[in-house]
Amino acid sequence: MILDDGSRFSGKSFGYEKPVAGEVVFNTAMTGYPESLTDPSYAGQLMTLTYPLVGNYGVPPFTVGPNGLAVLMESERIHAEAIIVSDYSENYSHWNAVESLGDWLKREQIPGITGIDTRELTKVLREHGVMMGKIVFDDDPDNQPEARYEGINYVDKVSCKEVIRYNEGADKKKVVLVAPYLAEDYVKEAHKPYVDGVHLDYVRMPDVVLPVSLWKNYGIEQKEELPEYDYCYCDTCRALFKAKTGQDPLELKYPMENQSWINFRLDAVTHVVEAITKAVKADHKFISAAVFPGPSMARKMVRQDWGNWSLDAYFPMIYNKFYYEGAEWIGRSVQESVQTVNGRAKVYAGLMFGDIKDDFEKALDEAYGNGASGVSFFAGPDEEYLRRFKAYLDKRGFIVK
Repeated sequence: MILDDGSRFSGKSFGYEKPVAGEVVFNTAMTGYPESLTDPSYAGQLMTLTYPLVGNYGVPPFTVGPNGLAVLMESERIHAEAIIVSDYSENYSHWNAVESLGDWLKREQIPGITGIDTRELTKVLREHGVMMGKIVFDDDPDNQPEARYEGINYVDKVSCKEVIRYNEGADKKKVVLVAPYLAEDYVKEAHKPYVDGVHLDYVRMPDVVLPVSLWKNYGIEQKEELPEYDYCYCDTCRALFKAKTGQDPLELKYPMENQSWINFRLDAVTHVVEAITKAVKADHKFISAAVFPGPSMARKMVRQDWGNWSLDAYFPMIYNKFYYEGAEWIGRSVQESVQTVNGRAKVYAGLMFGDIKDDFEKALDEAYGNGASGVSFFAGPDEEYLRRFKAYLDKRGFIVK
């Protein structure tokens, strides 16, 4: 596998053998590769799985429920361009498996590569941002496809081409109540005796505005909101908004400045979070969330109004180099977060290790000095920096358990 920055990773093929190129991304889930591979949002992407062992429970059959939706997968086929893993298990065992992951990939003509140092690959992607890459084969080294993402509308490519109505007319029900369903699902997990709490992630709209460091990957300069890159100008949201306000956001001259449209989407996410929170707290369990950095940025970039949520703790992802910012920005973001929460909950600064490696202690000073109750690290640190972190905490008088 070859990345655009010249990085090379060697492994062995276990899927369909064809050269392929695309945007290299990673997925941190410990299970669920059938769901991830069939998720249409991975179209055009080479998916790296950070969990080391993959394939050990095989692949379930493709089945459709009474409502017409896939039961064990996200769609009817694999959408990812390829899968990249550390250790592929050729032998699988599961009561519901019908074939191996390798056989499935070959049947769907999707490459798979194993033996890759996915930890190192993930660190490269996190430090440099998502990159284009390609998988080539030793017996045909000159056959190297070019990755193209700019100018391709993958939303259009994977979306249905006509209206599909599921379970139409059954009991005259037309609306799926997502919030109560999610709340019930979270409580089911939280109620287990060995679970102390629940942590939420990706409770937000898709990126309304991309971090500046990612603009180059998509060939855009997003100095303003661009409806064509905003998933939630979809038919469903537009219809709901029009029913509520009498306005279609795409018929507004400046929809990105329309406060009613902004609040509509802020409230949609908040409603789901509050339903989950109410249910989890009723079970006397702790609830926290990873959120975008600073309440003001979160509202603008992903319509995440987390400053008005009722959680026990927040982990704002203050990845400063995603925004071409220095360590001082960490302090400003923490300060805004702490002031917004105003003592109602703890704030733990989420720090990207690669972003702060050269200013490690300064970044910690900015976090703790502006009121963070603690820090959490992504993609590191290594043993050397863990020792430095322990020394830092000892110096400040923190008790490390």
